[in-house]
Amino acid sequence: MALLAIDTSTSLCSIALKTNRGIQCIESVLTNHTHSDKIFEFTEQLLEENSLKFSDIKGIVTGLGPGSYTGLRVSASAVKGWAFGLDIPVYGVSSLELIYKAIESKNFLTEDELVIVAIDARRMEVYASAFEKCMNPVFTNLAVKVSAETWKDLSIKYKKIIVAGVGVSKLRNVLMWPNLQLVDGVYPSAKYAFDLIADPLHLACFEPIYVKQFGEL
Repeated sequence: MALLAIDTSTSLCSIALKTNRGIQCIESVLTNHTHSDKIFEFTEQLLEENSLKFSDIKGIVTGLGPGSYTGLRVSASAVKGWAFGLDIPVYGVSSLELIYKAIESKNFLTEDELVIVAIDARRMEVYASAFEKCMNPVFTNLAVKVSAETWKDLSIKYKKIIVAGVGVSKLRNVLMWPNLQLVDGVYPSAKYAFDLIADPLHLACFEPIYVKQFGEL
């Protein structure tokens, strides 16, 4: 059985395919938001490399944001079209949770550490979620205007805080805690989406979480 995963919530176009051989992923940072071209190109490449056809896909996992209006709109349209045409289920995952999974895969997290994952929303605003070990949520999908006081209570509570995501380097001169580790350039990768599958979405009415109100990513 083949499952396809897609995330286009940021400038990264990430497409992954899971088969009985394992997980393969193709992704590229796009400077001009040409996700519509790359979604099809990367998907066809993955299918061809595995000698599969579109009809062999039995389900699609899609990143629901929060993120770029343009990128998410393109992937939602493609996913709905494929799912209706192939009569297969679609599963939605948080793009912020994909960032957390990327951090988790490279760090041995302890009980007294917190991971705040964030996507730049322009100016000094971010869209963020925070997780303890094993993706235990502290808060999720909050639009935050960051100042020196932001998350200060959390910096006292936890031994170490990792702030990771896309565009978070701008927070370096604002969040000055000694227990802070700032990791920029961590994008939501579709290869982690398969671990987050839950109930299928209702195809006719699911909508991604856009951060267009803060400006395009």
